[in-house]
Amino acid sequence: MITSEEIKRRLWDGANELRGSMDASRYKDYMLGLMFYKFLSDKTLDTFKTSAGIGKVTEEELVKEYKNYREKYGETVYTTIQRVLGYYVAPEYLYQTWISDINSGDFEVQKVTDSLHNFQRSISIEGGSDDFKGLFSSSTIDLTDTALGSNLNERSKNMQALIMLFADLNMV
Repeated sequence: MITSEEIKRRLWDGANELRGSMDASRYKDYMLGLMFYKFLSDKTLDTFKTSAGIGKVTEEELVKEYKNYREKYGETVYTTIQRVLGYYVAPEYLYQTWISDINSGDFEVQKVTDSLHNFQRSISIEGGSDDFKGLFSSSTIDLTDTALGSNLNERSKNMQALIMLFADLNMV
């Protein structure tokens, strides 16, 4: 598990990454939002691993297995995870998939927006659960904000840097 000192260091690094381009009160939304999305993705994978009875594997292998289960068993995989967590993150929208896309040069900022919207749709509505509603509103992580970068390439570069800050953290 990650220590509070490590979290503080990562947040400080993120603040330095965005310093000068946006107000301090805004960059915390990006960093804390991304860090929490990493937690939601890690929790989804951990729940999948437990429910599927998968032993010790690398994170990359686990993501691949999650995709395979989704192809083989369809929506049942999501229903199982959603019953436990109240939400799920689909394989193509995992934080880990963003990292893979960054490493392969296939990352697009739109994927983050799509992921956050998909998460909102994955929230269980049974039992009147409002725990996650509006969590990633457009005002929290606004990927069109020019303070994040004056053009799409700058915004993409800054988002990639922020995503990679939390890439190796195990949040569960």
